Amino acid sequence: MICKEIYQQIWQIQLKTRKILSGTMVGTNRTANKGAGFDFDQVRDYAQGDDLRFIDWKSTARVGKLLTKQYYEERNHNIMIALDVSQSSFVGNKYKLLSNLAAVFAIVAEYSKDNVGLTLFSDQINLKVPIKNGRTHVFSLMEQIFGYQPIEKNGTNLTLLLNDLAKSLKQKTLIILISDLIDSSEYQVALKTIKMRHDLILARCLASYEQQMPSLGIVPIIDPETGETGFLDARKSKTINLILQERLKRQDLLIKNSGVDLLQINDEAQMIPEVIKFFRKRLVY
Repeated sequence: MICKEIYQQIWQIQLKTRKILSGTMVGTNRTANKGAGFDFDQVRDYAQGDDLRFIDWKSTARVGKLLTKQYYEERNHNIMIALDVSQSSFVGNKYKLLSNLAAVFAIVAEYSKDNVGLTLFSDQINLKVPIKNGRTHVFSLMEQIFGYQPIEKNGTNLTLLLNDLAKSLKQKTLIILISDLIDSSEYQVALKTIKMRHDLILARCLASYEQQMPSLGIVPIIDPETGETGFLDARKSKTINLILQERLKRQDLLIKNSGVDLLQINDEAQMIPEVIKFFRKRLVY
């Protein structure tokens, strides 16, 4: 039985997303094609190479020239949402942004009549939900996303995730990897490998302190993924910020060299419009 709090989260994100979706072009992932399809589009002049089975003989006899029926063909994409559930994702309010972003992608995919699955990962594969379609399926995905309970001292292993998806996904799939992308290992080879067969988008979500550290004095800290404790001299915020900026530059360069697209999401205000903008650009054609 789904708890009231999780149901409320699902209801709120659905309401916000569908309200914006109702005024967009997302969902019209159909293209006019010659031949069989799902929905009738129009009658048009016959062109050489058109399937003879779709000639509209009644209209042809009425106007005195050869006419054919044209249909819309549905284009359903396979989408796998890979969500980082390592311990660092649950520091502060970061998981709220990560989980809401994953839910928005799932809702927009369902609205566009695409097939969507879910992988929750850390330094292991924590959960896999196969790629399917339909509102009930997407609701079930959101239950898993919002109801997930973190495992203590779980780190992040992007190489493990990407290699697992490369092996398990048999059809061409759009993989949307949602994470802060903070991983001490080099995952560039895995990025290039998976991109040879699949389409990959990295959706990076960072807390404000992971981009710029305020001057707070000396503060106790704990590494959520290892449990190690210590003290941080945040009075030297300029030095710390240089380190943070350098880490982002290294990430950006690694991603650019891998030929993978990066979607940067920093706050909830920009989240839904950015996801819809992405779907318009990448999936609707």
